[in-house]
Amino acid sequence: MIYYYSIFREKETVFSFSPFLSFSTMAKNKGPRITITLECTECRKNENKRSPGVSRYLSSKNRRNTPEKLEISKHCRYCNKHTLHKETK
Repeated sequence: MIYYYSIFREKETVFSFSPFLSFSTMAKNKGPRITITLECTECRKNENKRSPGVSRYLSSKNRRNTPEKLEISKHCRYCNKHTLHKETK
């Protein structure tokens, strides 16, 4: 519990930790911004790449502004060049 003393030197409770707190006072995380995974499109097809694996980046997007799948040109460390990275599920 957190207490404070008023100007009359009386002890008053500011906040009490209780297992019966309602969940309506908790913060909601249902905003429009979501985390997406961007995956290299050439890594799956290319067998002559520098090392085995698929390049993946984590990013975020606003699903209200961009409802379609995102496509960005980023550097792939396995292909050792800039390639097209598409959003995956």
